[in-house]
Amino acid sequence: MAKKLNVLFGYQGAFELTKEEEETFVRDFPDCSFRFGPPDNYTDEECAQADIFIGMFNPGQMQAAKNLKWLQASTVGVDRYEGYVDTKKTLVSNSRNLFNKCMGEHTFAMMIAWSRALLLQRDSQNRHEWVLHDVPSDLFDKTVAVIGLGGIGADVAKKCKAFDMHVIGVRRNLGDKPDFVDELYSLDQIDQVLEKADFVILAVPLTEQTYHLINRETLKKMKPTAYLLNVARGEVVDTDALTEALQNKTIAAAGLDTVYPEPLPADHPLWSMENVFITPHRANASPTTNRFRFKFYYENLRRYLAGESLKNQVKM
Repeated sequence: MAKKLNVLFGYQGAFELTKEEEETFVRDFPDCSFRFGPPDNYTDEECAQADIFIGMFNPGQMQAAKNLKWLQASTVGVDRYEGYVDTKKTLVSNSRNLFNKCMGEHTFAMMIAWSRALLLQRDSQNRHEWVLHDVPSDLFDKTVAVIGLGGIGADVAKKCKAFDMHVIGVRRNLGDKPDFVDELYSLDQIDQVLEKADFVILAVPLTEQTYHLINRETLKKMKPTAYLLNVARGEVVDTDALTEALQNKTIAAAGLDTVYPEPLPADHPLWSMENVFITPHRANASPTTNRFRFKFYYENLRRYLAGESLKNQVKM
């Protein structure tokens, strides 16, 4: 009798399957032995015996997983695993396109919150005060720069276009301009894009090129009335430089779903700034995201066991 493949699911953040979904994996894939839970539940010995990881795992567990044949990351970015995966013997796939709509909605919610002064109005409500805060910006006719036109960035750009915004797209390689973008630039042209934008949205993967893409020099290129929104990785932004820019009013405000370090220390000045809106890495959370994950991971496991090519396979 052939040895069963050991499959560990690593639940972290918003990712957790229902009991019914777990039972479906166990029932439909009898050639596999499954364990489900947070990554901290697993010992190094269990990781060493694992054939497949699905979810999120820490560097120590990746180093212990000497027999790992396939890593299915529960995130879009796989930068956290660089240097810990032996790509000669381990396949890697990510969760690209599973979070496009919910992350697009989250980003747009932050834009509307700023443009309509909803955060200030909520603060006044909490104080039981009837205060008429100025509405700082309409969205229509404003220019938005979407840095990164992958699935998430494209969804944001489409929503912006539907609100009659002038949409500038930025990506590594130009190629054909999508219909929902008015102007298209390469990442090397980011300085001239920042000078035009009323809203700058970061939706790029973390790479050597995008590390601290937003720094002291690029922040100076932005309008003093501009808003920065980050739903990419925290390290795409130089936190110290952003803090200074917000304190000095170099830019108007920031909406941050990701920060560095994460979580942000309790005494960090960004927490108490009126012109900062922080959400704790929740843009990918939604009532439907885990349902998408279940269907996608189920299909990819079926493909793996059948010897077919994986969806969203990436090179590291």
